[in-house]
Amino acid sequence: MYSLLLRLLTPKSFRNEYGGEMQALFHKQIREASSLMGRAGVWLEAIADIFTAGAAAHWDLLRQDIRYTFRSIRNSPGFAAVVMLVAALGIGAATSVFTLADHILLRPLPFREPSRLVKLFEDQTVLGYPSLEVSPANFRDWKRQSQSFEAMSATHDISFNMTGAGDPERLTGASLGHEMFDLLGVMPMVGRPFSAKDDSAGAPGTMLLSYDYWMSRFGGDTSVIGRKVQLDGEPFTIIGVMPRSFLFPRREGKVWLPNRFGDGDYENRENHWLTVVARLKRGVTQSQAAAEMKIVAQQVMDQNPDWREKSGIRMGRMDDQLPVRSRTMLNILAAAAVFLVLIACANLANLILARSSVRQKEMEVRTALGAGRERLVRQLLTESLVLALGGGLAGVLLANLTLPVLGRFVPSTLPVAEIPQIDMRVMLFALGLTVLVAISFSVLPALRTIGGNGGGYQTRTHTGRRSDRARRILVVVQVAASLALVTSTGLLVRALLKVNGQAPGFTVDGKLVFRTSLAFPQYLKSATRQQFYRSVLRGIENLPGVKSAAVVSFRPMYDFRGGIWPVTVPGEAKDAPAAARFVSPGYFKTMGTPMLLGREFTDADQRGGLPVAVVSESFAKAHWAGQNAVGRQFTNTINKVTYTVAGVVANVRFRGVDRDMEPQMYFSAYQIDDNWFPWFAPKDFIVATNLEDPSSLLPSIRAIVREADSTLPVSDIQTFVELIENDTVARRAQLWVTGGFSIAAFLLAGIGIHGLLSFAVAKRTQEIGLRRALGATARQIASLVFGEAIILSLVGAVIGLTLAYLVAQGMEKVLVGVPPADPLTISLGACAALAMTLLGAAIPALRALRVDPAEALRAE
Repeated sequence: MYSLLLRLLTPKSFRNEYGGEMQALFHKQIREASSLMGRAGVWLEAIADIFTAGAAAHWDLLRQDIRYTFRSIRNSPGFAAVVMLVAALGIGAATSVFTLADHILLRPLPFREPSRLVKLFEDQTVLGYPSLEVSPANFRDWKRQSQSFEAMSATHDISFNMTGAGDPERLTGASLGHEMFDLLGVMPMVGRPFSAKDDSAGAPGTMLLSYDYWMSRFGGDTSVIGRKVQLDGEPFTIIGVMPRSFLFPRREGKVWLPNRFGDGDYENRENHWLTVVARLKRGVTQSQAAAEMKIVAQQVMDQNPDWREKSGIRMGRMDDQLPVRSRTMLNILAAAAVFLVLIACANLANLILARSSVRQKEMEVRTALGAGRERLVRQLLTESLVLALGGGLAGVLLANLTLPVLGRFVPSTLPVAEIPQIDMRVMLFALGLTVLVAISFSVLPALRTIGGNGGGYQTRTHTGRRSDRARRILVVVQVAASLALVTSTGLLVRALLKVNGQAPGFTVDGKLVFRTSLAFPQYLKSATRQQFYRSVLRGIENLPGVKSAAVVSFRPMYDFRGGIWPVTVPGEAKDAPAAARFVSPGYFKTMGTPMLLGREFTDADQRGGLPVAVVSESFAKAHWAGQNAVGRQFTNTINKVTYTVAGVVANVRFRGVDRDMEPQMYFSAYQIDDNWFPWFAPKDFIVATNLEDPSSLLPSIRAIVREADSTLPVSDIQTFVELIENDTVARRAQLWVTGGFSIAAFLLAGIGIHGLLSFAVAKRTQEIGLRRALGATARQIASLVFGEAIILSLVGAVIGLTLAYLVAQGMEKVLVGVPPADPLTISLGACAALAMTLLGAAIPALRALRVDPAEALRAE
């Protein structure tokens, strides 16, 4: 036992010098101990002595190894710099991706016991919506009839105009049920939360501020509690400020209001706009709650036989709500980082192997002077660890520079900060990865350097052959991993080009959009809204450079994803979903969306006249394929109005340029009934200009809106160019990151091929000289170098393309129809691999051609 402790806790050199003496003394003391307690004391003293002596011996050797390492770095600064740079690239890439994954996947949400929090959705898979927002009526019944939850509450996004605290301002936020604070386990840092009284219809208006908005608008002044402001003309009192970490339900929110449901909110079960959150009771599993909610859903359907849209209930953990596309993109980044780390380790191992061959004589001398195998391996591992630590530190700094880019991958729907932070968890990951990288690229070279036959040395020829074989394998690994990464990036490029090439259904140049949301109840009457629209549109159209202007409920590619309403078409058995927009006359002309049949809306399409609609081409094909849709009728089941189709327009990609063109139905903004669904009242003004910079009109536009109503702010200003760019920002950010990884991977693989062939040429100088002396031509000599490079490249290419195809299979959700085995991408990737191989082999080939046969033979 004592011998085992010595072996485990002390270095071999220490045992060789002092081990025998320590064991003899220990056995003597054990024999002299006269009692059990005495022997126990001897054991405790011996163990403490081994620990103390072992730690001191290890520290002494470590100091020697570190001093020797720094002398070695000073003697070969170029080699050390290359090693640290390669390590920094691999560790930096992995640390960046881990920081992002930790931020949005691994780190628990900032709520009490987040594992017990779930979200509930209406399941209308039959209509193509497996996770739909919940209607207030269904939320009320679920809450009453379920027994699996401690609490259930609902939220929805809101926006309104705030006055009474400086200039008018458009605010975004959410309404919350008063139970939400106890449910999430978060309370205001200043003031109080909502109460049940605040939630009741007709109660005085109360509001909570976000920490950031409190600081930016009110300077962190606590006296703001109790201050009154006007929200859409209604008085609200500020009652509290939430903590900085509270970003629920999404991080852009600035304020929160109570839900305040009225009886009218419960009348239509087909009006879906609530996000429902619940906390499981202790001891109740998610599967048990889901089984109960299935029964509840059936009960609600049985209790409401006239309900048209029968739906089930879908439940999911709140901390597992990452959108599918975001999860796919994160997986792609993780795979790219793994490939780059693999390439970096292979490259580092190749560099160390090449250097170890140069140090062969040094190791032989040190062995002759008494250094054993363990001592040499320890020294080499220390060198590798010091170099890897330098690379790891540089990698963390590199990862820190990528944080703003990584923030573009954090979905706004997650209640977490936008920019990930490098904290102690990330630093520990980076440290562990650094140690792993150091061991990965140093163990094999260390064993090759000191030989594999116990304590002695193998012949240089045998060791050289094994080292050459190991280096070739490492080069194949680099080529395969880099080709897989580059091909995957190529597929993303092709997907982005395809997305950018998609016709959005409208023209982009010279267009500006801004939002002026109307305040209610001031603008509940249709005539009042119409007067405002006409005043603003007339003023804008009179501005120099303006061709036309119009107003719509929601601009294309806006983050509002609702507006899906069922319609009934005569002769069809089931209702069908379609997206709804209310627009002003001239909207399609302003958007540049082609009219295919019929006409646009006109000023004559007023309330009291024939209700008309314009539908998209996809809507017409879905219901009247091969027929003229103009003059056909359908019923909007939300407002129970039957519309006659006045025209058919081209499809518009409202949800995004990479999304399908869903059926659209457009209604005249001048035919909306009073007091009906004010949330869908038009609010986004579209301006078509012949100006290079349409945003130059903003001062004039603000003045026009202010003249029409001085209480309404102008917000959400974008050119259509920015609209498209913002829609693809996540794709472009992913492309930047994976593209950077790919460039680094190809450079590293090229360096690996160059290093291998340079070393091979140096080793074969005498052989090449002899071949030249015997009449070998320059072409034959060059083929020796290029032939080996091409063989290694081909082997790596076969493996790499197979890997790329497997990775691409998991990327299909973001490839927008680009096949995983896209011939163009594969061909370009293979050509790139060949070019990298030829470039890496070029300089070693030139060196081989410059070998002087006479000097080579004299050296031999």
